Amino acid sequence: MVPSRAFAPLALLGLLALAGCDRSAAPDRAAQSAGTPTAAERVLRRGNGGDPGSLDPQAGADHYGQEIQRDLYEGLTSEAADGLVIPGVAERWSVSPDGLTYRFVLRAPARWSDGSPVLAEHFVAAFRRAVDPRTISPAADLFRVIANAEGIVLGQLEAAELGVVALGPNELEVRLENPVPFFPALVTHPAFSPRHPSPPVARGVEQPYAVSNGPYRFHEWIPNGQIVVVRNPHYWDRAAVQIDRVVYYPIAAESEEFLRYRAGDLDITAAVPANQIANLQRERPGELVMAPYLGTYFIGLNLQRTPFFGNADLRRALSLAIDRDALAQQVLKGTQAPAYGLVPAGTAGFEPQSHPWASTPIEERRALARTLYARATAGHTEPIRVRLIYGSSQLVRSVLVAVAAMWKETLGLEVEIVTEEFRVYLDTQRDPNRWEALRFAWVADYNDASTFLELFRQGNPSNVFGYANPRFDALLAQAQRTLDPTARAQLLQEAERLLLEEQAFIPVFHMLSKRLVSPRVVGFQMTPLNRIYSRHLQLRD
Repeated sequence: MVPSRAFAPLALLGLLALAGCDRSAAPDRAAQSAGTPTAAERVLRRGNGGDPGSLDPQAGADHYGQEIQRDLYEGLTSEAADGLVIPGVAERWSVSPDGLTYRFVLRAPARWSDGSPVLAEHFVAAFRRAVDPRTISPAADLFRVIANAEGIVLGQLEAAELGVVALGPNELEVRLENPVPFFPALVTHPAFSPRHPSPPVARGVEQPYAVSNGPYRFHEWIPNGQIVVVRNPHYWDRAAVQIDRVVYYPIAAESEEFLRYRAGDLDITAAVPANQIANLQRERPGELVMAPYLGTYFIGLNLQRTPFFGNADLRRALSLAIDRDALAQQVLKGTQAPAYGLVPAGTAGFEPQSHPWASTPIEERRALARTLYARATAGHTEPIRVRLIYGSSQLVRSVLVAVAAMWKETLGLEVEIVTEEFRVYLDTQRDPNRWEALRFAWVADYNDASTFLELFRQGNPSNVFGYANPRFDALLAQAQRTLDPTARAQLLQEAERLLLEEQAFIPVFHMLSKRLVSPRVVGFQMTPLNRIYSRHLQLRD
């Protein structure tokens, strides 16, 4: 999930969100006609892990909202069930020889859920809205590759100067600042969804999600209860959509979600409790689906204030003192992979970097940690204390309790673990005066190393940590201008090594998706980005 800010590669799981709508507002009149499900309807019940900050694709930044946005909206491109990029609203596209100009031809049958046509100008409006500083879109950084986007976000140019133009009702041209070979994959992100010309308004609040262009349309949102979407009768490929209604349950506690699945109340879970994995592998191997995906959990450090400002020895000591193998085996029960860097394995065309001490025995690492900690705290009259903040999650808490115990045992560091309601936690990240360390999760927005590294770029509002290194920024900028894939990867690898040398963050683990999938669900596949589109699924009778 991503902070509410100008530039930020979205992702995520656990990043800042902007609530762009009144969630308690009544559904639109067309949605009300959907009524309650009939006995003949095929209803898919999905665990969602939490309540979204927003369903507005340009305003929402968290993973919970994006799960639903992928059912409500469709961008220029989309993804097959296995994650391959396929045509979406655009039936085809072309790119200029210099890689700087893309032209998308839209499908004539593409329609909004109110029956009106989806036009190229609707994409122009959405893209401009995302970079307009008045919107404060947390997705704006994804658009930075488009010509003039950065100047617009900084208030130096008007939104109308963005490098996107409708060449006709069904043809869109996008001009880029630099060649972006993964641009068709990038625009699968919900933030690149079109914007309806007249979004409905309820209780004085605009509801952009109430009219959508995807395979489903909005029906109901009960905060902390459920979100319901129903088939869009005007979707251009409606014949391929087999499920009539999807109900999302924002269940934060994995144990509760597990019990509801066992009771038959859910068809797909968002996660699985680590302490249940072994039993499930024996009892329900066909229902437990586990696979790596492009996501990293780490401890974010506030580099703008004590105790971490200007204290690299302290940051290194804390990272060295964590026994990641013990975490993976004893706490996470093999459900996540130890992380010694930022970019996970499986990232396209990239060899992830890691700390040089990653293979050093843990006792040697602890000895070095104690030496660095003693040097970092020399002259301190009071013991160092750290508040470690996280959004409510059983899994995260168990990991942080274990990490705090390791720091206490190895270094004598006192840690206060603080849990905050998820939306409060998102707001906390935005204010550097409210935190010293926090649990951070980043899930790739597209399959490229830059989606992780851009997180620490100076000027990127996702960079809530205050990391600033001109050399790092220059490496990213040079990589953007480099067409040769090998040379580009080398620049990005050097950038990751720099982050690790300075210990700008503390990596903990790379993500494995863990879901329970009912035998009645047909067509379920895991993708490298851990995305599930309800339209790819079917239900057995």
